[in-house]
Amino acid sequence: MLCQNCQKRDASIHLKRIVGGEAGETHLCPACAAALGYIGLFAGVPFPVFPSLTTRLQSDAARLPRCETCGLTLEDISGTSALGCPDCYLTFREKLGPYLSRLHGRDVYRGEPILGLSAPEPDARRWYEQTDKTAGAVFGSEVTFGVNFAGTPFPVRMNVAEKRRLAEAAASLLEDAGETFRRVDMGSLYPYEAVSLAERFIVTPEFAAAGAGAGLLVSEDKNLSVMLCDEDHVRIRAVSGGAAPKTAFARAAVLRDKLYADGRVAFDKKLGFLSRNPMRLGTNMTVSSLLHLPALTGSGSLPATASALRKMGFVLQGAFGDGLSAAGDMYRLTNTLTMGLSEKEAASNLEAVTRQLATKERAAAEKYVEDIGVRDRVQRSVALLSSAELLTSAELTGLLSWVRLGALYGLCDFDLKVLGDLAVNLFPAGVNTLAGQKIPSVRRDALRAQIVKAKLFGEKTE
Repeated sequence: MLCQNCQKRDASIHLKRIVGGEAGETHLCPACAAALGYIGLFAGVPFPVFPSLTTRLQSDAARLPRCETCGLTLEDISGTSALGCPDCYLTFREKLGPYLSRLHGRDVYRGEPILGLSAPEPDARRWYEQTDKTAGAVFGSEVTFGVNFAGTPFPVRMNVAEKRRLAEAAASLLEDAGETFRRVDMGSLYPYEAVSLAERFIVTPEFAAAGAGAGLLVSEDKNLSVMLCDEDHVRIRAVSGGAAPKTAFARAAVLRDKLYADGRVAFDKKLGFLSRNPMRLGTNMTVSSLLHLPALTGSGSLPATASALRKMGFVLQGAFGDGLSAAGDMYRLTNTLTMGLSEKEAASNLEAVTRQLATKERAAAEKYVEDIGVRDRVQRSVALLSSAELLTSAELTGLLSWVRLGALYGLCDFDLKVLGDLAVNLFPAGVNTLAGQKIPSVRRDALRAQIVKAKLFGEKTE
């Protein structure tokens, strides 16, 4: 199978993604996976990438120690390209250490296991309803912390009953953390309901396919979620509107503090928070900004910008797809450094780079909207949204990009909160969820068009 990105090399890395409202897979070669920020030390990369270690494994197979928690040897890890539990890092520290250092370019955790932040004041609005014109290009901010428990295999090596027990235990720890959660059994959802959670940035695309045994905690405003038995045992995700990563950061950190204080979290003073993905060792935190960059996209300058950002420890890619092929000119800027700096430094660095990108977009957009062709695209997009009887998800995403640009720079008058609502909630699985069932694509496109006209132009829906 060829890599879907370059169409030249063989694909050896297979990622679960949301494709057309369904959970699907993206197939990449190691080079493209690395360029897109997906690759990890054991994430689909065959161990022969590290020949000296492989040679030693083959010659010393009989003398290899086993991890007492999951039973794996280093030979097993080289064959499966995955660790079995957090304790593998400690059992095989001597042999894995040099390769982990090479992977990160640094080998010491510099963060704080207890961040000691206070939860922000509650805001009942969804994150995309918190955006106004002052945010400009910054659509939202997102922070995710991964946490694992010592002495426990990773979820991929657990059966359904074991996953449920772990999910119940983790949920119980978080019950008195100051948030009110609704519990969701992922195995009880229809596939389109699970996928709609990923479309709305409540869970990751991978977790949408987690199935039986996996659990989810969702806050009342749906801006905070806890994925139980994801790639890691617990993944805490918070989203905030506009350029406000500190709000999301603090909200998620309070829950991580709660788990760490329990004393069972897999943590090492040198390696930090232990993760199934070695790329996340250290803080085991990702912080992202969702950016709307139509002017920079139109100028053709983003590939060079993305290349420069990779050298600084950031990945810029499409928010609703892979690489720089961004539907609706929406991008996700994410940190890749998790070792050698603190969580607070990572969040501050991401915020600073986000603001620089937003400033570049604003400068480009002020010239961009002077072009009569751009103004025409905005007005045509408004006209199509007001009259279309059928709207596909791809059509809507593209049209909303032009309308949002026009709303920001005075070419049309629409509420950014409404535009954000439409951009997030009307993907295929989201429309199925609104309909309460999986409906044929034509009916889905008709319902989508009706909802758009009702929310943007006040037309009644049938």
